[in-house]
Amino acid sequence: MKPLPPSKTKKMLEETLVDMLNNRKKEVYSVILEAMEDFGLSRAIKEGRKNKFVNEKKILKALTGPK
Repeated sequence: MKPLPPSKTKKMLEETLVDMLNNRKKEVYSVILEAMEDFGLSRAIKEGRKNKFVNEKKILKALTGPK
């Protein structure tokens, strides 16, 4: 089996991403939301390492957003 040329690989990846964004919006949204929550948690952990403690309410607010 021959490897695909980079231009064909790029085109296939672009088509796949466009299809996902058009037809699977809920799944894409869920993945992005999960990544943002993970980022927020990691940021809260880093802040906690610099200070003595991180307020639990601040962590939950960072993860869930304002209500």
